[in-house]
Amino acid sequence: MPLEMNLDQQATVTLAITTNTGKPAKVDGIPSWEASDTAVFLVQAAADGMSGIVAAADTEGVAGLLTVRADADLGEGIREIVGTLEVRILGGEAEFMTLTAGTPEPKLSVNPL
Repeated sequence: MPLEMNLDQQATVTLAITTNTGKPAKVDGIPSWEASDTAVFLVQAAADGMSGIVAAADTEGVAGLLTVRADADLGEGIREIVGTLEVRILGGEAEFMTLTAGTPEPKLSVNPL
């Protein structure tokens, strides 16, 4: 499921690295985080690389890919694993309406209604 957010939002993304049996896997080193297009979103990984903040950039109505790479011990030695998450920056949607009345003036001789 993609991460969808507006231009004024950010979200925390957390890693869960597991073996094929669902048990936690040991991570060797710090995972690396990368945004496919920094015009779509920016990413700032935590110091340990196990989470990061994803923030919308300045372009709405586009999508990009967050890629995280880590070396993990899955029980058969250390190997690189890769996770991806689609990030969609939504365009602004109509949410509010403002009605502004003009200054009252005399009616015309013919009723316009």
